[in-house]
Formats: sequence, C-alpha cells, structure tokens
Amino acid sequence: MSNKKDSRGFSRIDKVLNKTAKQYHLEQAMSRYKVIKNWQNAVSQFFDEAANLTKAVDFQKGVLKVACLSRELAVRLKLFVPRIIEIINRLVGRPVVYAIAIES
Repeated sequence: MSNKKDSRGFSRIDKVLNKTAKQYHLEQAMSRYKVIKNWQNAVSQFFDEAANLTKAVDFQKGVLKVACLSRELAVRLKLFVPRIIEIINRLVGRPVVYAIAIES
C-alpha cells in the first residue's frame, strides 16, 4: 500500500497525525511527546538500571530535562549525553533535542 489511502478510504495514522498536528500548530507538542516517550529507549541502550532510576520530566526549546535518582548514574549519563541526543533525534525522526539537563 504505497498510496496514502487504501481502497476502503483509510489513511495511515502517522500521516493523519502529522497533517493534523501541522494544521492545528501542534508540532511542538508532538515533538515533546515523542522525545519524552523515547527517553527510556535511548538511555536503556547504555545503562540497564536507567529505566528504573531516571525519568524524562520536561522538554522545551530543545532541552530535555531528566530526573535521576542516583548521583553516580547522573555522572555516568553526562558522559554519554551527545550520543543519547543523537539516538533520541533519530527515534523522533528529526533533530529536536540539543541538550539534556540531568537533575539528581
């Protein structure tokens, strides 16, 4: 099905969501949702315990704010920030994250 609509008149949800988000100027909200949702996927590639000890709490103006329950993990995460940013941007589909602020 390379067409936007199939023979029954249905459209792919990702096409509808992107079009609707653009129509109602919700691109920033969609990006925020995608970045926060993909934090766990990206950070789990580096640290297994990060899934339980960290949480993405906010994303504004290109900065992802992350709460971390362990100081040691926060220090280790800071070493991998450039790579984590790259992974999140790849998962989101475009460069939207430029910095990560880790609070412990």
